[in-house]
Amino acid sequence: MRLLLSPGQSSEMGAVPQLLAGLPIPTAVVADRGYDSNAVLELITGSGALASIPSCSRRIIKRSIDPAIYRQRNLGRELIN
Repeated sequence: MRLLLSPGQSSEMGAVPQLLAGLPIPTAVVADRGYDSNAVLELITGSGALASIPSCSRRIIKRSIDPAIYRQRNLGRELIN
């Protein structure tokens, strides 16, 4: 698990590249719908990982995610190898 503190008024999506930098290439990145942006999704899929991030309500075409993987997002340990 990696934590990064950022100013309260800034978007958390800007921290995603720093959070993923230097980590071993994951098979999946799990996050809540607050991280649903094209830039974040492209960064994750560009690394070869699966983005398990639900679509936010403003998306016209909704992505499907594996509910079993998504439920584990807050456990704070590596669950997907």
